[in-house]
Amino acid sequence: SYGGGLQARDGLGRIIHELVPGDGQGLDSPEARQLAIGPDAALWIAGPTGLRRWDAAARRLRAVPGTPGEPVFGVAFVPPDTVWLHRMAALEAYRWDGRALHRFRHVGTTQGLPAVASGGIAADRSGAVWLSTPRGLLRYDPVGERLRVFSVRDGLPSQEFEAIAPVILPEGI
Repeated sequence: SYGGGLQARDGLGRIIHELVPGDGQGLDSPEARQLAIGPDAALWIAGPTGLRRWDAAARRLRAVPGTPGEPVFGVAFVPPDTVWLHRMAALEAYRWDGRALHRFRHVGTTQGLPAVASGGIAADRSGAVWLSTPRGLLRYDPVGERLRVFSVRDGLPSQEFEAIAPVILPEGI
């Protein structure tokens, strides 16, 4: 992402494709929140108007069927077909059937999820989902259905995280 658009570049850095908001290729906002490669090997973009997916045949971004047309702060994938989305006051798991998403889990404020924006999300090898937020680093364990907020009480120098997605390293988060 750069100054309001997206560019795909080859190994030598040459631009091979460029998307600019309003150019008719489906990028409807300069504020992409998180980019990821989906279970179909396509580019997926979380942003202020929802979730978009690159349609290579049409050479454009399209809204992902089955998702709400609301801001999406982050997207993470757990193989083979689970897609996690973070929206305001909602962390949701969906199944991707190759054409659309089908929600099967919702974690909200009643489960302790704060109603805050996140910098994005990431899923670790165990399938747990991590969110970086202004209220701390959050971890949701879908197996035990537990949400934990890490903050200064856990040794973090600050509980406020920048608006960037957490990174999962080969040895863990």
